[in-house]
Amino acid sequence: MQDGCILYLADVPADYPLTAAQRAFVDFHVRKQIQIDRAAIQQALAELQFPLYFFDFETIDHAVPAFDGCNPYQQVPFQYSCHILSEEGTLTHCEYLHTDAGDPRRPLAESLLTHIGESGSLIAYNIHLERGVLHHLADHLPDYAERLRAIANRLWDQLPIFRQHYRDYRFGKSNSLKSVLPVIAPHLSYALLDVSNGTQAQVVWEAMIRQGDTAVKQQRMERLREYCHLDTLAMVEIHHNLTRL
Repeated sequence: MQDGCILYLADVPADYPLTAAQRAFVDFHVRKQIQIDRAAIQQALAELQFPLYFFDFETIDHAVPAFDGCNPYQQVPFQYSCHILSEEGTLTHCEYLHTDAGDPRRPLAESLLTHIGESGSLIAYNIHLERGVLHHLADHLPDYAERLRAIANRLWDQLPIFRQHYRDYRFGKSNSLKSVLPVIAPHLSYALLDVSNGTQAQVVWEAMIRQGDTAVKQQRMERLREYCHLDTLAMVEIHHNLTRL
């Protein structure tokens, strides 16, 4: 506490006026608690069907649409990564990165449909973006609409596990992938990457597609691939840790 201001949860007085939810949050972190409902996690994981596709899009959301048929701030995918886990435990990886200034939607969707089979769960972390992107692609590409919507219907979200059944004071105030990963799988880290979040990925992609120097362009492509690859590998590691519970 400095000059009467409370800066840390540990400094919140026991008689400080808080709601029941606020007091529970403070106590949880001050006491360094961990709460894991193993039965609920097991029940959630039982919904999954193999093969498991751990999936992530990177998108650009222009204020002034750059491509026909887009709305302002519409999430347009330019990249994806997908780790595929078989029931026997074999892990493979596939990806797509659009490398020129043309509309990425059709080539990305066509690549996606070669990598995603007709059965199996698609696992994402906070599926709202992935689901929205898939439906926008279906609207834009009527020849692929049925298959894209079928993929969207198979999405399964890892995030509710950490909202409802797995709480750890070390996550801090967030349940995001980047808050959970250092606790669940500390051997994986975004800190060593040149691109470490989605906003940086947008900036690097726009610089990459306009880059005339082949070596520089290749370097930026590799940075984007490393980042998106880690997003889906992180979900694989989280899944393995959840199943071991």
